Amino acid sequence: MLKINNNEIKLVVCDVDGTLISKQKPWLSKEMKLAIEELKKRNVYFVIDTGNASCLMDYLTNDYGAANNEYTRYYIGTNGADVRDFIENKSHVVDSFTVEETKKIIDFLTDRKMKFIISSPDSRQSYFIDIDELKESKAERFITRDDLFLIYKPEYMKNKSTSQFTLNNVESHKEDIKDLQKLIGDKMHITWWDEFSIDLIVKGNDKFAGLSHLIKVLNKTNKTNITTDNVIYFGDQHNDLPVFKNIKYSIAMGNAIDEIKELAYEITDNVNENGVPNYLNRLMKIDKI
Repeated sequence: MLKINNNEIKLVVCDVDGTLISKQKPWLSKEMKLAIEELKKRNVYFVIDTGNASCLMDYLTNDYGAANNEYTRYYIGTNGADVRDFIENKSHVVDSFTVEETKKIIDFLTDRKMKFIISSPDSRQSYFIDIDELKESKAERFITRDDLFLIYKPEYMKNKSTSQFTLNNVESHKEDIKDLQKLIGDKMHITWWDEFSIDLIVKGNDKFAGLSHLIKVLNKTNKTNITTDNVIYFGDQHNDLPVFKNIKYSIAMGNAIDEIKELAYEITDNVNENGVPNYLNRLMKIDKI
């Protein structure tokens, strides 16, 4: 059993970029994979909660065998909009833009000559405007399949909706983003996941909303009776703020932004120093694994 204070920990949730992996360490460390195995032995759920669509994370979820065990079967993606069950191969899409809103955003970004990535309706494909961004993303995420990342074609999204747009290198388009916000209104929420990149998501979708939905799924299907006091969350960036404001045991990475550290229950080591497994091992009273 894992405990903090008098609370039993039943669910460990981790952001990905800057928390579990980095550009210097793009794969899960040996220590992290061993920590996940130890959590499973203790009947503790392990879930990643990321801004990425699930197709971007296949190499990572396959690496720790997400679909092979009851305690790793779930995934929260696209900033809380997609709660996926890998064993059942089902997705619970929490909320999406309407077909009309999706078209408006695509038309606006195209007109302003802004590069974007759009998630398919089921978040299992990503459509890119720019071929160089596509190639770079495939290399970063170790994607070998050709059907997950595609160059955008209008017919892909005809009469369809999405839950997320991703825009990189937006520092020269801040006024355009303001204009887009006026066009779409309060329905659209902008979340920064690093200093240069944003996701456009439906207001109300965020990492905490996705986590709350997952807790409901677990309690309904497995009668786990999990509350937010039974959760540890690890994160580092702006899009983790909704979780840090609502989860008591939110742990900031050593490399986290100041706003995250100010809200954190505790601060662990940097991502490149195995911050997540180091903290979990101390909690599990494992000196070395």
